[in-house]
Amino acid sequence: MKSASVICVFLVAGFLSGQDAPRVLPESVRKEAGVSIGELEDSPLDVRLAAYDRLARIDGDAVLAYMVCSLRDREPAVQQKAFDVLSAKGNASIALRLERLLDDPEPRVRMAAVRLVARFSPPDRAYEKLAHLAKDKDEAVRSLVLETLVGDQRNLGGSSGSGWTDEDSARALKCLRAEGLNAIEIVRATKVEGNAPLDDEEARRWKSRVEQ
Repeated sequence: MKSASVICVFLVAGFLSGQDAPRVLPESVRKEAGVSIGELEDSPLDVRLAAYDRLARIDGDAVLAYMVCSLRDREPAVQQKAFDVLSAKGNASIALRLERLLDDPEPRVRMAAVRLVARFSPPDRAYEKLAHLAKDKDEAVRSLVLETLVGDQRNLGGSSGSGWTDEDSARALKCLRAEGLNAIEIVRATKVEGNAPLDDEEARRWKSRVEQ
């Protein structure tokens, strides 16, 4: 008979590959957190969020995997809770799971995945994965991808807080060009919300850099 941990891994993998497999936690993790599956998934929203708070105190890959699955929850508040936990406690071990969510049919799930992939996937893989969404059918997703790959790079050469280098930034721009975006489209990404408008000299500098 398969152990609970093996079954958990199997079901989580199925869920992330697009199948509607349930989220499952090993019994040992549930006991340590003092939560039940019913509290996490089938209770009123306030009960669910309280259970997520208790679960978030527990470290380990099983909890992170559960939180990745919860990015697809039916409740936006639960999705946000899972996102906050992953932002605070995530690491490179969840990168591949997050990358699978870049193809999720729901734009809000793709957007959460974009933000987390930019943080936890290695830069050489992150900018290639994210560049594919630069022509996403959803405008908000497209804008977020361009902001992530370009918008934060104007002053420091790398995405703010990500540790990207100038070389990473240049390769990210080339990935966007490979997806068919022209220089003007990419330059416009530097005008995303939160960035000051480009002056003419800065716009020319960026257009020259993108065309290299």
